[in-house]
Amino acid sequence: MPNIKGGANRFKNKTDRYNYLKTLRDALEFLLETGFNPYEDNLEFNLNENEPTKVIKTIEVKPTPTITNIEKPLLQEN
Repeated sequence: MPNIKGGANRFKNKTDRYNYLKTLRDALEFLLETGFNPYEDNLEFNLNENEPTKVIKTIEVKPTPTITNIEKPLLQEN
């Protein structure tokens, strides 16, 4: 099976990509623990995007603040 990226490359920095992939991993792990089998027909999970689905668990991803410009003091020569 190919790797699941789920559009993580649209994020510009590593931290945001990592947080997104952790959320994706947690959601996939939750599905597998509740009985989802990717090799069989799973009608009870109702994964059809055209039908409304019941929200089981909401995970909020908060990006970690990053410092982009750090001004270093100039060394003074004696």
